[in-house]
Amino acid sequence: MPNSAEKKSKTVFLGSTSADLTDIRAELRQLIPSLGFQIICFEDPQFIKKAGLHAHDICLDNVENCDIHLLIIDQRFGEEYAGANPTFEGKSITRAEVEVALEKNKQICTFVRRRIWDEKGTWRWNKNKGIAIEPYYAKDPKVFEFIEFITQQSTDNWVDQFEDSIELKRQVKERLLMLVR
Repeated sequence: MPNSAEKKSKTVFLGSTSADLTDIRAELRQLIPSLGFQIICFEDPQFIKKAGLHAHDICLDNVENCDIHLLIIDQRFGEEYAGANPTFEGKSITRAEVEVALEKNKQICTFVRRRIWDEKGTWRWNKNKGIAIEPYYAKDPKVFEFIEFITQQSTDNWVDQFEDSIELKRQVKERLLMLVR
């Protein structure tokens, strides 16, 4: 079992869409520090905000300061990236954060709401047949493309599914503590 100093040296970036996951983000903002990790999230007054940058680029800069990128995916694709890097045009800010984490070799832990994960299978099945569907749970089919992007990576492509915040917090706790063993 790692000692508190070893865990303290690990910093977790909390990545997700925000409007639909406000309560879950709040619960994780309490859980992660209680496990002995430092947390980086835009809600924190300590979130580093460099002058002269778009808010999205500030988020990308903060990803570089983490050891672990904790990604929560639910029904929304997220706000489209509007910063200065043309590489991320047409992508969500959440996906841009993940791409920065991958580029910087950060550990990525992904959790997807189970009903979205299950609906992705229907989306893929129909997509392969050339049939566009209107998803029931997902607010935008681009969320499925984002999940596919994660699962097609050569590393950190494991995706855990969760039903509710209680299950998510249990899984996050297990996963984070496993990373520092």
